[in-house]
Amino acid sequence: MAHPPLTEREREVVRCLASGLTAPETAKALGISSGVVRNHRMNVYRKLRINRATVLARWAMEHGMARRRNGRKGAA
Repeated sequence: MAHPPLTEREREVVRCLASGLTAPETAKALGISSGVVRNHRMNVYRKLRINRATVLARWAMEHGMARRRNGRKGAA
């Protein structure tokens, strides 16, 4: 069963969080509040049926939304 689609803002938040930014850093980068970042993160967790940042980061890499630390995009 496919996951509900993420909104553009949710995808932006995922990219920031998966790259290692904190909620406050993500908020500053996107010009929104930390609370809004947390709301988007929780919506993403619900849609993807996950509950940990590490799982979100892996999902983001697998879907081309984050880079590995060595600079390569996506999974190995």
